[in-house]
Formats: sequence, C-alpha cells, structure tokens
Amino acid sequence: MNRPYTARVLLSIVMVIASFGCVTLTKAIAEQQPQATATPNEDATVAAVMTDIGISPSSVAWMATVNAVSTQGFYGNPADLDGVWTGTGFTVDNTDYTLDVEIANNYITDITINYPGSGNEPCSLHISGTEKEYGVDFLPAEIDFTGTVYLEEFGGFTGTFFPDNSASGGMGLKITDQSKAACNVELIGAWTAEKK
Repeated sequence: MNRPYTARVLLSIVMVIASFGCVTLTKAIAEQQPQATATPNEDATVAAVMTDIGISPSSVAWMATVNAVSTQGFYGNPADLDGVWTGTGFTVDNTDYTLDVEIANNYITDITINYPGSGNEPCSLHISGTEKEYGVDFLPAEIDFTGTVYLEEFGGFTGTFFPDNSASGGMGLKITDQSKAACNVELIGAWTAEKK
C-alpha cells in the first residue's frame, strides 16, 4: 500500500473517531448537561493514528488537551462569568505565558497575554472591545450558553468557562504587528485560568 493512500485512510479513521464527540455532545446539549466527547481509549486511538501519520507528539498532546477541556462548560447564570479570569498557558515549543480574559455581561471584552519573545524579550499583547486604543472588530465576543467562545480572528482562540470558576482553552496565534521585532512570535498551545 503506498503512503498517500495509507494517510488518507488513517485520516478518515481519525475523522470518524473524532465524530463520536459530535454524536454524544448533541444529546448533552439537548439535556443541558455536560458530557465527555470520547472515552480515554478513543482518545488514545486517535493519538496513535495521528502520530502514525506524522503529526508530532506535542501537537497530539495539545489537541488532546483542547478536546478534554472543551467538552463541557458553564450551565448557569451568564452573569456569574463576569470578572477577570487570570491564568497561564504553554505552547507546543514549551514557552510559558500568562493571560487575563475580562468578561462583562457574558461577553469577552479584553484579552491580555504576557509572553517571552525572541531572546526572552518581555512582551505583552492587549486587545479590547472597549478601549479604542487597543480596539479590534471581533470583541466584545459572546460566550455561548455552554460557556464556550471561539475567536477565529484571534488565532482560533478557544475558551470554555466552568461553574467552578476555572476555564481552559487553546490558540494558534501568530503575532506580527508588535513594535519590538522580538515580540513577533507564534503562540500555539493551551491555557487554563481561574476567576479572580
């Protein structure tokens, strides 16, 4: 069997296994209850297949983390999400960063990320839907009834906010517009946070 055909078959298997999450989540949404999208064995099978077709182990681990943390979210009063959520993240190349996510009236209004640039240069990125100086068109962004938000315009930033005042998500952000050249880097990885 040639390699391109093998890769297509294996990728199809991955897509079928990943679709289990959509099937089980549909029932959970209808019942307004969180439910995991895949069993540990299904996640292990997907990871093994993805590694076999050439996806790096660190990327597989990151995707598994995002899958695990994005399967259940907040089911309650949206006003309970309001406040500043502070946390840390790590990238696929083991770079640590901190972030603050501000929420008002069930909308993300501001995101601040502090990260090391090239040569460990201290860098900060702040975007806002309320401060004109840092304004972006995609903020404020509404958090849906499951406690989840997805910002395609901000490196696929995802976040799920939980009833125990914890949150987690991921992003694949390529920063290119900082005045310090050392601060123009990629931040691809996962994050966790807690409400202050």
